[in-house]
Amino acid sequence: MQLRPSQFEDLRKLSKQKRVSLSELVRQAVDGFITSSRAAESPPQWSGALASLGKYHSARHDISQEHDVYLAEAFSDEGV
Repeated sequence: MQLRPSQFEDLRKLSKQKRVSLSELVRQAVDGFITSSRAAESPPQWSGALASLGKYHSARHDISQEHDVYLAEAFSDEGV
């Protein structure tokens, strides 16, 4: 593995500041990259759910607080 000189210097300074080895900093960075990559590969249903955020509007402004009440009302209206 090769780093640009500026990357190596930044890591070296961070290593001294945090009092950990360069190897440990690289391991932490790799772990962080792997974790964030896995999160980016979320199931397709997340894409659809996220795309719907903010798409619909309601005259009610307390839905986040009273969602259980509104859900119960909706189910009772449908006879569920």
